[in-house]
Formats: sequence, structure tokens, C-alpha cells
Amino acid sequence: MRGDACVDLLRRRDPQGYYVLAAKREALELLEKLGVSVEDAGSFLLVRVRSRSLAQRVCEMLLRKGLLSSP
Repeated sequence: MRGDACVDLLRRRDPQGYYVLAAKREALELLEKLGVSVEDAGSFLLVRVRSRSLAQRVCEMLLRKGLLSSP
């Protein structure tokens, strides 16, 4: 089930070629450790990743920890 949710989220890229995920603010410290690009979007964070495999790992990790958000 987790993989299916991530596959749906990672189906398309933004115009600059990044995969974009929305995460809860509590995930900031964890995301900074991974070295991914994080942008503040008010009540949630936008995670921007070029690599599909890294985006998949980040998505699954956020799902496991309950930190994936929907904008």
C-alpha cells in the first residue's frame, strides 16, 4: 500500500524537473539530514528532489513516520 501511494505522488515532475512532496513541519530536521531541498510553504514543507529513487525513499520514510502531508 505504501509503495502505491508513493508511485501516485511521484508520477509527474514539476516544470523544473523535480519531484515534489508535501511534508509536515515536524519532518524538517529529518529532511535536512538527508540533504534534500526543503522549502517553507506555510503550514507544510515542500520537498524537492531530482532523483526518482531518492524521492521514492523519502516518500516511503515520510509515510512510515506519518509525516507526509497533502497540500
